[in-house]
Amino acid sequence: MRRYLVPRNTGSSVMDPFSFMDNAMRTMFRDFGETFRGEENRSLAPNMDLYRKEGKITLVMDLPGISKEDIDLKVYKDRIEVRAQRKECCNDEEDCLHSERFYGSLARMITLPTEIDCDSVQASYTDGVLKIEVDELKTGGEGKTIAIEG
Repeated sequence: MRRYLVPRNTGSSVMDPFSFMDNAMRTMFRDFGETFRGEENRSLAPNMDLYRKEGKITLVMDLPGISKEDIDLKVYKDRIEVRAQRKECCNDEEDCLHSERFYGSLARMITLPTEIDCDSVQASYTDGVLKIEVDELKTGGEGKTIAIEG
């Protein structure tokens, strides 16, 4: 949650009776929104890094507590789709005393900044981290001169 060390200057006068209330309301709604978004992101969309180096696109995604067999990876020319299933630890025969971990399906569709060569995909999964490497498609960026007839 983001905290500001110096209060934001809203341009209102020190004597303004509503400035304190306005700042309190803004802070409350900002903090509420960040908390809500944090919960949503933590449970449904796994964290990831996407970077380009030497003609390759690399995606690194955190999928802790998920077995390799429960990950479905699909690669298209312009995007990567990752779906996974985290199974519950407690089953019907056990009494679950306390649970804070997210269980169930999660998915992430990553739109890529360039088209890729789908035949060059390499994926590995180690210690709860999925790593996908794929070559960028070499496109003729120089253009071509066309003679105009007529």
